[in-house]
Amino acid sequence: MDATVRTRMEPRAKRLVLSAFVGVLLPASFASVPACSGVFVSSQPDAGEDSAATDASVTQSDTSIEGLSGCARYGSPTFCVDFESPGALSTTWTSSDAVGSSRGTIVLSGANVVSPRNAAFFDLTKPSGDCTYLQLERGFPGNYRGFSFRADYRAETEGFFTSFVVEPRAKLFYNFLFRVAPLKVSVSIQRYEELPDAAERYAFVAGTDIPLVVDSRGRYVAVEVELLPGSANATLVVDGVRAPFTLPSDLTVTNPKLAVGPYCSPGTQRVTVDDVVLRLTP
Repeated sequence: MDATVRTRMEPRAKRLVLSAFVGVLLPASFASVPACSGVFVSSQPDAGEDSAATDASVTQSDTSIEGLSGCARYGSPTFCVDFESPGALSTTWTSSDAVGSSRGTIVLSGANVVSPRNAAFFDLTKPSGDCTYLQLERGFPGNYRGFSFRADYRAETEGFFTSFVVEPRAKLFYNFLFRVAPLKVSVSIQRYEELPDAAERYAFVAGTDIPLVVDSRGRYVAVEVELLPGSANATLVVDGVRAPFTLPSDLTVTNPKLAVGPYCSPGTQRVTVDDVVLRLTP
């Protein structure tokens, strides 16, 4: 896998930024995936109203409980937000790109929901340059043997709408990037390394996609990625369809950081997200 080296472009460390497009030695589905650099958010937040307790016994993909809605459907995950409580956009997260920003808004909306009464509507109206974020972020310091993440997306525009970063060792990061397109959902993993000369090396190294039979625009798509403890493979699940993919051998779930919402967008983005669930297996 070819890698690209570039000098750091912005003073805000630990935040991924967008650069040129890459298509060298990548699967066809990644030919239009932009290369990125940097990594974000490292502090541990206080638990918010929508945050659930850690369940150390969970080592499997999320399965919902019939007859219940929102976070009640998912037992006791490490983290769950169904956007029903007043603190769903504030105390639940480490930080928000919408705070003090004119780039767009993140609001609770009852117009299109998976679980009543609200979902989070991300409206990126004023992108700045070719890489603008409008995300809710949270970090989970520690070492974990596996994870599963799931969320429901109703995308009005194509784009990356979630990133999940892990840090196997100092200055080495892997970023799971989730992309929703009209007829395809993909996950791509980027390897990012800070070099001694303050430059950066990054490359896309793994991932897969799942075609959609029905256009994603105007409807919710359920997306999940799971990594079981001891496994060298992860699995992308979209509306119940599964696609496994092989992970880099040195990828570990260390100090994960979750960011939900438009990621490094070159233009306007509109997406509604509901029922965000993360399980971390100690």
